Amino acid sequence: MLGVLLLAGQVVGAGESVPVVDDHQLQQFVRAEQAVQQVRSKYLLALVKEQAEKGQADWVQAAMLIEMGKVVEAEGLTLDEYNRLARQMADDAVLRQRVEQLEAHQP
Repeated sequence: MLGVLLLAGQVVGAGESVPVVDDHQLQQFVRAEQAVQQVRSKYLLALVKEQAEKGQADWVQAAMLIEMGKVVEAEGLTLDEYNRLARQMADDAVLRQRVEQLEAHQP
């Protein structure tokens, strides 16, 4: 029987462990996610325009990804940490709720 045990935000099941996310790291993630969304919005119009012209879409997308990486690292997270947290949020309702609470208190 496969069970899942929830301990202080850490989900452990089927021999697999997920690191506990402290409040500081979660605040970094929230700020990084907001910055990533701003970058994505900035480049979305350019991507749509370039898609129509078929000329520079790949370049625009590459520039967007580079800038997203920079804003994540500027918040003190590595890209691996950011991606891990994003994946973890998909499976962890408690973590998602913590993120939503932090987002509600962001300026």
